[in-house]
Amino acid sequence: MSGKDDTLVEWHGWYRLFINGSSAQMPEWCFGYMLCGGFSSLWLGDPHPQPEDGVVTREVYGSVNDQCSYYRSDPIQVKACPGNYYVYRLLRPKPSIPVPVYCAVLFNTPNTDPCYDYTSLDDPWRATDNYYNNYMCDYNVNWNGWYRLFYNGQSVQMPESSVGYGMCGTSYPLWLNGPHPQLEDGVVTRQVCGSTWNDGCGYKSHPIQVKACPGNYFVYEFVRPTFCGSYCADVTKLASTTTSETTVTIPPIESSTLSITTPAEAIPFDPCYNYTVLDDSWRSTSNHHSSSILCDVYVSWVGWYRLFIGGQSAQMPDTCVDKYSCSTHAPLWLNGQHPQVEDGVVTRNICGHWGNDCCYFQSNPIKVKACPGNYYVYEFVQPNFCYGTYCAAPTPSSEPCSGYNVLDDNWRDLRTNFYQSYYNDDRYVEWNGWYRLYLNGQSAQLSEWCASFTGCGGEVGLYLNGSHPKPEDGVVTREVLGSSSWAWWWWWWNTRQCGYYKSTSIEIKACPGDYYVYKLIKPDMSIP
Repeated sequence: MSGKDDTLVEWHGWYRLFINGSSAQMPEWCFGYMLCGGFSSLWLGDPHPQPEDGVVTREVYGSVNDQCSYYRSDPIQVKACPGNYYVYRLLRPKPSIPVPVYCAVLFNTPNTDPCYDYTSLDDPWRATDNYYNNYMCDYNVNWNGWYRLFYNGQSVQMPESSVGYGMCGTSYPLWLNGPHPQLEDGVVTRQVCGSTWNDGCGYKSHPIQVKACPGNYFVYEFVRPTFCGSYCADVTKLASTTTSETTVTIPPIESSTLSITTPAEAIPFDPCYNYTVLDDSWRSTSNHHSSSILCDVYVSWVGWYRLFIGGQSAQMPDTCVDKYSCSTHAPLWLNGQHPQVEDGVVTRNICGHWGNDCCYFQSNPIKVKACPGNYYVYEFVQPNFCYGTYCAAPTPSSEPCSGYNVLDDNWRDLRTNFYQSYYNDDRYVEWNGWYRLYLNGQSAQLSEWCASFTGCGGEVGLYLNGSHPKPEDGVVTREVLGSSSWAWWWWWWNTRQCGYYKSTSIEIKACPGDYYVYKLIKPDMSIP
């Protein structure tokens, strides 16, 4: 405890919360005492409003010991703002509350939809019916991002009620203290409890974010617990998958009824929601003449897979791929169109491009399934030759704000001077679709002003001749100009180096969440 006291602050007007420069918000759940720099941790007693609610009033509570609402401070006003953040009209807390401090937690908005960008967590020892198992401890795990729970390949979820002490392979099993959200709720925050021998919520861990996904499953943004416990996987609702005799009755045909009894094994899960994520950037069709030549013959393929490229949903190409792409000699592509959702599981032939023949190698066929949410899963098998690898291409999307490629190259920074990096050339990039710009993982945008005295990693820095659009403008077209980094060598060029080159125009769209996507294409070949 650092001894901060918000009763000593001269509060005036409205405030927006940040933590180390990142947007934050007040917690809507009980925060333990001595956790926010003071003694009594102040938190919001009700959910945050929606933008259409305008200014609302919310109760403020203070925690001490294990009593979440032991203190009650004066209510404050709250407003949800465009851009996905909140502002608070903070007041001096009641003087009767010992050393009170308004708490803040990071307000994380995923760059991609976590329903399609998660890590599978399939640890059978997490089962709610598992009593002890080496005293596992999630405090020692380096959690990073979103996770989906499985139990031996079957989709499961966290329990919403108290789990017995010593279950889930740990001493203090962690469970969700609140119901799971609905699809329309988006990302919500839920309190996490740890069971002790005499109290179902004897320990309170850090809250986590949860999201309901199409296909009847949930994803969780797990964080390091405050004590040595483990997140549980609820297996109480799993259906048995034993082999049984199944009777199939065929409807009457010409007044005759046929009854067939055959042995069958119940399908344990839908591959759309039970797959392994395959996120190898080297599989990209834009990866040409790699120094490392790979072969999928040496991979132990088991079950169904979903393709990603840098965290973005991808799919197998269903047209011929250039030789020496996808980090191999003869890249593997789907010889046939992808199915529709209503087609179910289909079988497609696989071709490998070599010589002058796009299907010189005819590899083993694979099964493919189209899934709700505009993605596909594949039952990959070992190819029948080397060297070939299954290729991945960005999934086309009618909505560029959700179907874009990530472009995160440090050398594109406007502050990069010519001496630092000058050998990159976007004329030789195989641009395909829409792109969102990042710099070191932070959202970025194309410059709207002259990039003079810099090449942005090349000889000519390209910038936007005009302002970015607003969300209501939809897709717009903007002119692209270039300024030469060589121009500063001749002082008499200074007045005309901006816009010296004119490249091909590009399309741009402003997206919800305050970012832009660009349909980048090859710059004019006449630009050096």
